[in-house]
Amino acid sequence: MLTEGEPPPLGGARPRKEKKLAPEEQLELAQKLARTDWLHYQRMLLFGYRLRFALLSDAEIEAQIGALELAIAARKRWLKDKAGKRDAVDLERWFDRETGIVIDPNCTKSE
Repeated sequence: MLTEGEPPPLGGARPRKEKKLAPEEQLELAQKLARTDWLHYQRMLLFGYRLRFALLSDAEIEAQIGALELAIAARKRWLKDKAGKRDAVDLERWFDRETGIVIDPNCTKSE
């Protein structure tokens, strides 16, 4: 369970408050953090990094392209289902299969 100001994994700094949040507040906080994380990522990728990839080897650039394509594929997969039918656990399993990396051990592979 999230506490006020406490981000989910990979979020920002962790404040000291320990107030428990209602589920709606948890969702609102997680959404705010996701938006903030995206803005930082977007600024870094589009403005900070820009053409620095040109300094890398072709193999490194291909690996970056693969990671970006995976991120795009995940978003397209998410959007193909109607809003009320989307399943984050399903998407997490898809990531596990696609990458071979399990981020959330509570999200098992296919049953």
